[in-house]
Amino acid sequence: MAQYQVTHTCGHSETVQLYGPSKERERRLTWLRSQSCLDCKRASHEGEARESRILSQMEGLPRLDGTDRQIAWAETIRRDKLTETAAMLAQLRADPQAQEEPSQMLAIDAAERALRAQRSASWWIDHRTDSGRYLIRSLLRG
Repeated sequence: MAQYQVTHTCGHSETVQLYGPSKERERRLTWLRSQSCLDCKRASHEGEARESRILSQMEGLPRLDGTDRQIAWAETIRRDKLTETAAMLAQLRADPQAQEEPSQMLAIDAAERALRAQRSASWWIDHRTDSGRYLIRSLLRG
């Protein structure tokens, strides 16, 4: 066990207590020095969540259901996923083959509505690693 003074990329310093072999402590110190401090990370996440919440309100998206922490995290995830899927949905709509099939166009519209209407913060968190393509395909299937 040893204490180290770490200066983070944000310029803040803190004393940390690290355990384990010296090689592992050095690896951990290098990583800590490449990160912002916890307070700065929290402030950044809160700012992103606030911005996402404002954009969601402006777009008329439904308020998310969940705990305050889930909602704050899910707002940012939802913003990223909707941005990612918007381009894909536009491509699908522009596809001449899809335009010839009214049922295909209706399915695309339904998938977008279902994605935008998703109110569960935990759903967004659970799907945070899913690609936009996967989300659209799963919504188009059922």
